[in-house]
Amino acid sequence: MKEIIREIRINDVENFSKLLDSVINQSEYLLFNPGEHQISIQNQTLFLEEMITTSNSTIIIAELNETLIGYATIQGGRTKRNRHAAKVAMGILPSFRNKGIGFKLLQETEAWAVKQELHRLELTVVTENEPAYRLYEKFGFKNEGKKEDTLYFNDRFYDEFVMAKLL
Repeated sequence: MKEIIREIRINDVENFSKLLDSVINQSEYLLFNPGEHQISIQNQTLFLEEMITTSNSTIIIAELNETLIGYATIQGGRTKRNRHAAKVAMGILPSFRNKGIGFKLLQETEAWAVKQELHRLELTVVTENEPAYRLYEKFGFKNEGKKEDTLYFNDRFYDEFVMAKLL
């Protein structure tokens, strides 16, 4: 069956929470350590409500057979000076990576951002995360520089590239 790429709905809250936990527990390069992202359904609901009702923020999800398998968050700036820009973060369950889902999530993310009249999408990616870096580059994100020692895990520091795409 084909995956569905769509904007999140409030009734997705429990499945989205499970997806986040699964992605975090199975992904090496995300911000949280396994088990560290502890958020109640109530707080997750408040977060989703804010993302859904803010004009320059949302979450795009990938769904297969009524199971959430990936997401892209778009968090827009909160002041008049940076409302045109949004930070993007993505996560996909490991068994669904390298199957074009990340590219489809980015396509829908960009289409949504253009519709909302955003001008800039930006993200960070751990320098060692070559598959994600290649995906973002393929999609037109440009490397704007490197932040050194921004994350610490596996008993060492990791650098991140800052990438952006102007729309």
